[in-house]
Amino acid sequence: MQDEEAEVNTNMRRLSALQKGLKAIPVWNTTFIEFEELSATYAKGEVHPGDIKPSLAKVLNRILELKKEVSEMTLQRDLAQSQV
Repeated sequence: MQDEEAEVNTNMRRLSALQKGLKAIPVWNTTFIEFEELSATYAKGEVHPGDIKPSLAKVLNRILELKKEVSEMTLQRDLAQSQV
């Protein structure tokens, strides 16, 4: 998990998604709470991959950020304990 935010964003743009022949998708703001709901809506072709990627990249970057913070805190704790 060494990816930086810019790298995650680049990888998300490169991600090849299924393009089920979508021609026109209505513009609407939707919030998905459950992954299953998003997955089902995407499978029906009601959400375009281009709409998902930026949000997914944002969530992945936040997860990576939190993981780095936890790793740093764990390292600091371990160093402090080893000096006792």
